[in-house]
Amino acid sequence: MNLVPGVRQRGHLTKQELLTLVEWKSPRPRRFISRTAESLIAEASAAALTATSEELRIGILTLIPGVAYPMASVILHFFHQDRYPIIDFRALWSLNMESPSTYYTFEHWQKYLKACRAIADEAGVEMRTLDRALWQYSKENQVA
Repeated sequence: MNLVPGVRQRGHLTKQELLTLVEWKSPRPRRFISRTAESLIAEASAAALTATSEELRIGILTLIPGVAYPMASVILHFFHQDRYPIIDFRALWSLNMESPSTYYTFEHWQKYLKACRAIADEAGVEMRTLDRALWQYSKENQVA
């Protein structure tokens, strides 16, 4: 993703960069993010990219209106120095993990994160490669 160098150098996302990510992942929350102050997006993303606590990293991003765990995981996936998978129903299905019926929790996220990191380590692949493989496996095998 061509946004990565700028965000990593600056240390935070701009509103336009977040909107670009939203268009890539799921355009539904665009209206919420469009109304959000640029300063909230910058401060929350800066805190998430520098925090040492896993719970704070993802949790602070969900304070941005329109950003839930799936979108927060996209931000961490592309911009954090540590390895993060993107959480969605396809990847969860591929790992035989249950999708939450309503909202994700930190405990659910942490279980998914640990599983993905372990698989990536065992297979010797980058997290982006694993993420794409989980998504593709579901697309080819999950019955609609």
